[in-house]
This record gives sequence, structure tokens and C-alpha cells, in this order.
Amino acid sequence: MPTLKVALLGANGNVGGPILSQLLSSPSNHSVTVLHRPSSTSPLPSHPNLNPVPLPSSPTISSLTPLLKDHDAVIIAIPLTNLDLHLDLASAAAAAGVKHYMPADFGSVDSAAPLSQKLVPLFGRKSAVRQRLTDLARQHEGTGFTWTALVNGHFFDWALKTNFMHFDLRAKKALVLGDGEQRMSLSTLGRVAEATVRVLEMGAEGREEVRGRTLMVQSFCVTQWEVLRALEGATRGKWEVEREGVEGFVRREEGRRDEGSKEAVEELVFALGVMEGDWTRREEFAMGLLGLEDEDLGEVVGRVVREMEAEEKGDR
Repeated sequence: MPTLKVALLGANGNVGGPILSQLLSSPSNHSVTVLHRPSSTSPLPSHPNLNPVPLPSSPTISSLTPLLKDHDAVIIAIPLTNLDLHLDLASAAAAAGVKHYMPADFGSVDSAAPLSQKLVPLFGRKSAVRQRLTDLARQHEGTGFTWTALVNGHFFDWALKTNFMHFDLRAKKALVLGDGEQRMSLSTLGRVAEATVRVLEMGAEGREEVRGRTLMVQSFCVTQWEVLRALEGATRGKWEVEREGVEGFVRREEGRRDEGSKEAVEELVFALGVMEGDWTRREEFAMGLLGLEDEDLGEVVGRVVREMEAEEKGDR
């Protein structure tokens, strides 16, 4: 595996933190430049291969390009709230001679799918970044610039801790959408990090297999009922279950979205994962390509339950 110089933006976030750990623990001995806001006070791990570099206070393509020179890869792991910044980061990376760029996709759902675009118009930002990257790869073909995006399904461990998927660990209550039998590809944050680093470590030859592609990965592909059974086993008790039809749920949340509710947008993302979240049937499914195997649902659920129990004891 090659030793890489990687620039990472978002190293203190839910996604970026595990990616940083995965990069620094790799046997390939990667060097990591952590890009951060000048005002950031978030601590970083002490490591000889880690170099923190502040971003310009008003970043532009011309001010970002020097920061990315001599890097093999760039990973963006910050929310896609400022589209112009993400477009400028991509342009700066290409101008700096970066070989491999991984945008802030890490999708809970396939953001390019027609239903996703209809229910969550903000996903148009991800499409805009991918289009910019496609154009840049064409313009910088001589330098070998390329990109790869990851779609991983809902962040499973994070979703359990935040009740994003309506499995309330503290109250032992669950909401099941539809018949509960639709399979969903879900990923732990660790799996997202592992897949990210696997993509970068494929080398020049392997890079051709992921050039300009969106790859889909998972920790497992399960139904809502299977998750519920695992939770009941880990918490040693039956849960209270509420049922709701998918169409009614989506119609209600669309109305709230149109009124400006950000929570409704998150609910629609959750529903999309239930309706259209099985990556195993998709051409972009890349577990074999990346040499990844499914994790064990019961083991992951048990770990999350133990972590939450420990956190609650610590708060007392």
C-alpha cells in the first residue's frame, strides 16, 4: 500500500474524526494535514504524522491552492452548507495537482436519485459538487486528477445514539415505517472511515477502478424488525412499537419541510433510507472491490448499548 500525504477538512466531526484515526493507524504511515478554521479550539490527537494548518479567514481558490500543493489526496468531511466553499475546494485541489479527491458526500441515501431530489432539494448541492469534479477531471486529465464519492446509508451507531432512525434506546420505543421488511444498507462511522481509506490506498492502478465514481458500502443490510430484535436482545427486554405508513409519514413531513422545518428534512432523509436504501442490488455496490465484509449487527448494537449505558452512568 502506498504512503500518502492527505489533507483532511473536518477532522473533529462525526465523520472526519474516525477518518483521521483510520489514516493515522494505517500501516502505510500516511502523513495527514488537518485543515481547520483559524478560530477552532477543538483538540487534535498528538501524532508525528499530523500537521494542523489553518484555513484562510476568507478562503478562495487562489488562497486554498497553495495549502493543497504536494498532497496526494484531499478528503472533505464538513457539512455541505456553503456550496461555494466546496466548489472552491475542489477547484483548488485540481489546480494544486492533487490526484484523488473525496467530496463531502458520505450519503445516507443516493442523493442523485429522482425521489431523493424531490423530497430533499438540498441534495442538489451534492450533485453540483459532483458535476464540478467531473468537469475538473476532464480539464486536468493530464495531471491525473480524479474523484470518488462514498454513499454508505444512515450512520448506524450515530443514528442509534441520536434516535435518528426512531429507535429510542432510553425509552425503549420504536417507530416502524411501512411493513418493516424493506432492507436498508447501514454503516457504522468506523466502516465509513475504513472504506474511505481503502479507496485512497488502492494505488494508481486501483484508482482507475474508482475514477469518477460513486461507490456504495455498508456494515450490513437489514430490516427495521431485525434492528429491533437486536436492540431487544441487547437491552434485555421488549420494546414498545408504533407503526406508521410510509406515504402518510412522507406526506406529513413534506408539508412541514415546505413550512421551513429542518427537522422535517431529516425525517425525509430517514424515510428515504427505508424506501430506497438497499445497496446490495446496485451496480455501485463496492464491498467486493474494496475488500470489505459485513459487520455483525448484534455485535454493533451491543457495543452501542454498552457505550450509552456507560455514558449515562458517567452523567450521574
